[in-house]
Amino acid sequence: FGLATPSASYYLDDQDGLMYARHWDELAPNALVFDEVPSRAPVVFGRYTSSSSTWYTTRPEWQALAANPLPTALQAAGFDYLYADQESWRKIQTSASLRAAWAAPCVRVLDEVRDPDSENLRILLALDTCIE
Repeated sequence: FGLATPSASYYLDDQDGLMYARHWDELAPNALVFDEVPSRAPVVFGRYTSSSSTWYTTRPEWQALAANPLPTALQAAGFDYLYADQESWRKIQTSASLRAAWAAPCVRVLDEVRDPDSENLRILLALDTCIE
């Protein structure tokens, strides 16, 4: 039983396509990917996100993580990776506490794609034993 091959959608862009080409079905089989756009990471990586109780309703625990995405909290909730776009990453970088937490040695940048003509960004980060 395998996952279907994804197709482009209105919420995917060229950077997502590059991440797909580089990492589709390459993350650990049971890995969970946190993404503030819950439906995007499963399409790009072929991995679960554990974000929603239905197609349209995100879980309260996921909403709390999205509001304050600390790596220790994400990993404690079972997430192995963070996939972020420019808006999500800007939120992390403009908060001193979040910026410091994401600069911790337990966080590894696996890949980053930037559009040189715009601010468009996608970044994939691995959480390695970030639990306190």
